[in-house]
Amino acid sequence: MMPMNVQVKTAGPAVKITSGHTTNGHGNGSDAVSGRGLAHRPFVDRLAIAVQVATGVTHLDPSLGQIAAACRVSSAQLREAIKAQANGNGRDAATEMIAKSHVRAAVNEVGISKVMDFLSELDTEMQCETLDVE
Repeated sequence: MMPMNVQVKTAGPAVKITSGHTTNGHGNGSDAVSGRGLAHRPFVDRLAIAVQVATGVTHLDPSLGQIAAACRVSSAQLREAIKAQANGNGRDAATEMIAKSHVRAAVNEVGISKVMDFLSELDTEMQCETLDVE
């Protein structure tokens, strides 16, 4: 098999450019490829798009589902955090979501009664620390 020594200069016919006219951030003016429906394209088209994105010829504008999968969060969690950020409390909502996921993991690991006991002990410790500061 001959090694491929090809340099991609422009977006190929497999790349369906979005009408949003977003640039890829590299200053070459290439529009972005929409990630929506990407999985439904033929393999050759997906491969061509992957090469063009990897080489910086074009930019991929991933769907929320693709972003969620890449970051290993659920689409629902991502949408909730986006809404919270739009409402101005994004950091607090994200912190709360992280805390909830940790609590869920702890409950799955040791059970709710042990988690509740631990939280009660932690609350007592925190109250004692507050009294020591004052």
